Amino acid sequence: MIAFDDPIVLAKILAETEKLRIKGGIVEGAYCDQDKVIRFSKIPSRDVLYGQVVGSLNILASLVGVLEALLRNFVSTLNGLKEKREKEVK
Repeated sequence: MIAFDDPIVLAKILAETEKLRIKGGIVEGAYCDQDKVIRFSKIPSRDVLYGQVVGSLNILASLVGVLEALLRNFVSTLNGLKEKREKEVK
């Protein structure tokens, strides 16, 4: 199979075409038998994978924001308790 940009796309097309029979292919210089090419065809496209990575990074950024807010609230609570005890001591 010849696909320079995204070999997964070509594997998907070949796997879905009934008139063509896959015998094998070469991906990044390595020979792949029929089963391996069919497994490649089940991998999401590069754009979908990039989207999943970006989505995961957005989730991580949101998590960091939530953890930061929790920590900020905790520190504020500790400062409030400290000030209250200082006033009680005086």
